[in-house]
Amino acid sequence: MIFLATQSTLLRAFLGEAIRGQILLSEGSASLLGTELHNWVRRLYSVQIKGKAEHIALFELVWRQSADQTAVAGVDVVKRDPYPVLRLRYGDKKLVLRPRSDALIIGRDPGCDLPIVEAKASRQHCTIERHQYDFVLKDHSTNGTYVTVEGDSEVQLKRQQFILRRRGWIAFGSSRDIATEIVEFLFA
Repeated sequence: MIFLATQSTLLRAFLGEAIRGQILLSEGSASLLGTELHNWVRRLYSVQIKGKAEHIALFELVWRQSADQTAVAGVDVVKRDPYPVLRLRYGDKKLVLRPRSDALIIGRDPGCDLPIVEAKASRQHCTIERHQYDFVLKDHSTNGTYVTVEGDSEVQLKRQQFILRRRGWIAFGSSRDIATEIVEFLFA
């Protein structure tokens, strides 16, 4: 038995699920596999993990064909790209941060990757960097960065970091409610 899980609690939960010769993975581990292995991964079912409110999806890496192996009907193959693309829109400008992108600098300085026209923004106000599978916004400003994720409350950052997710908006030096310059972000 082989277990590939991104957390030790998942690993313990998988112990009771696998049979001899079976390779079980968490969704996070399955998404880390290269594209050549994606067609060999199938979703099995979800399991309840102690201490977790949600059920965790269980995946199997099918590494051998056998006559006694049960085919699972309606099983989805993991096809999700483990590296999401982040799209930014500021006025009529559109930027795309792709996998393995360097940091993107946003600020008042014309030399920034995304220069903004906002009096309350710093010259190099913030950066967006890829950290493994996340895009992290880091505030470097004097007046703070305000991030709103769709459906959530606005968060003010002062020399702090924030993991961007779903869809949302970034304001510079003041709340989105009163800001005149806003960058929209969206994952694709």
